[in-house]
Amino acid sequence: MTIKTPRLESLAHFQNRLAGFAVLLILVHVSLDVLMRYMLNSPIPATLEVVSFYYMIALTFLPMLILEYQDKHIKTDLFFRQFPKALQRVSIAASGLMAVFFYWLLTYVCFEEALSATHRGEVVMGVHLLPIWPARWLLPVAFLSASIGALFSTIRALSSGGGSPYAEEGEI
Repeated sequence: MTIKTPRLESLAHFQNRLAGFAVLLILVHVSLDVLMRYMLNSPIPATLEVVSFYYMIALTFLPMLILEYQDKHIKTDLFFRQFPKALQRVSIAASGLMAVFFYWLLTYVCFEEALSATHRGEVVMGVHLLPIWPARWLLPVAFLSASIGALFSTIRALSSGGGSPYAEEGEI
């Protein structure tokens, strides 16, 4: 039985493209800042803050869904391959449910923080005051989508026979 989730896959690829776009924005923004700083003696204000609070958050956390959906997180299987099939299934189920639980917990905590930051109108002080409360909403979105991805990845691994979800020996 194969579980197909085209909408989740589309969302995963969309979030991954947004993260890639954040890399491009970092490249362009920092390059323009350096050029303007040394050629015109007029750097772009708040470059460090925008890169730190907006671009880097998107770059770091948005790809989590595609990692979960494609089961591409780093894994160690020193003992897993030696487990009987039944214990492998239990291990997959337990680790998958723990991942979902912790992603949900992170979603909740980050949602509360984003809500609080929005109500306060959170800003960071640099040369100018830069509102950063909108960036706080990236984390609950990323963690919620990663939890859904972890749930579907676990269901898919269990429904495919519960064998090792890891690469076969010799594969990289």
